Amino acid sequence: MVTIIKPVAIDIDEDSSIIEINIASAQENLGKIVQEVSEEDRRVILSENGEQKAVIISVEAFAFLERMIEKIEDEMDLAEAEKILAQTKPEDYITFEQVKEDLR
Repeated sequence: MVTIIKPVAIDIDEDSSIIEINIASAQENLGKIVQEVSEEDRRVILSENGEQKAVIISVEAFAFLERMIEKIEDEMDLAEAEKILAQTKPEDYITFEQVKEDLR
């Protein structure tokens, strides 16, 4: 559920964890927004002329998202490596000794 906060006042719906607020109102109420994000674990969507532009989240939520992105990227890399390995024939392998010899 997204609660739209009018530019005139900050009135936060206690049941919502996501708040949408226009940028002008956010500038006027930054302290209240930071408090809600950091202490109440709320997420704030910033909009301008009805278009969503950015999101404010807590440091903890950001760190969690960064860890999840890294995990997903690692899983994608592993899947790609496994796919390539499955398509590689043993005769295509190069031994370490051959690599050393080629580098001389």
